[in-house]
Amino acid sequence: DMLAYEPSQQPTAAPGRTVAYTYYASPEIGETASLVRDWGNVLQNPSLGLYGAIIVGPRGATYTHPHTGEDISGAASWAADVHTSGNSYRDFVLLLHDEDEIIGTHQMPYTEHVQGTVAVNYRYEPLDRRLRRNPDTSAVFRSVVHGDPSTPVLQAFAGDAVRIHVLVPVSEQAHVFTIEGHTWPFEPGLDGTNIVSSMLIGGLQTLDIRIASAGGEARLPGQYLYGDHREPYREAGMWGLFKVYARGAEGVDLHRLP
Repeated sequence: DMLAYEPSQQPTAAPGRTVAYTYYASPEIGETASLVRDWGNVLQNPSLGLYGAIIVGPRGATYTHPHTGEDISGAASWAADVHTSGNSYRDFVLLLHDEDEIIGTHQMPYTEHVQGTVAVNYRYEPLDRRLRRNPDTSAVFRSVVHGDPSTPVLQAFAGDAVRIHVLVPVSEQAHVFTIEGHTWPFEPGLDGTNIVSSMLIGGLQTLDIRIASAGGEARLPGQYLYGDHREPYREAGMWGLFKVYARGAEGVDLHRLP
């Protein structure tokens, strides 16, 4: 997906064996998020979870661990701090997964709850599980009440530049990805583009979200909800938290950007 490879590079990994593949980022395409799936059986294998992503960053960029500051160039991670000669930013990858063919259709009887697997980076956080512990709906997303969700927790200091790559390797439905309290350009780098706070995404599609300032224009610290804006999918567990800390906050397990 947007990557080049040697035509002769077609070995199959037998059970219990490992095969190395080499891909090349195209200078003409530049920075991109490439979806990687198993095409051996397109109907079954990806839905079992055999997928991932390759993020092509700026030329000459270096990558560090967001919590330790250690170099992680070449390592696999869904979160990294990216540094170029001009600036640094937080970089995150989110993979959405769903298998419900029925909800939202005209099939009778209408279904109100999502069926089948849902996931964000192979994890999910259903609301009914939280409400069984504490029925207070006003506190269902609060970490001080329920702890952090099992889905990825994005972290940044107020004012940090942030990029979020949202990919949908397996999907029977269209999703509306949103981050409360934040906006971003519909087409980054294009003058006059619309500024949005949610975007539609379907199977095999990718979103490249570039947020100029964590905490919004006002750089407000807090916990912001992200995920699928379709309420049945949020109830099923396709959501997470974006934690934004005050610039001077102490005791935060997060390395500060230069």
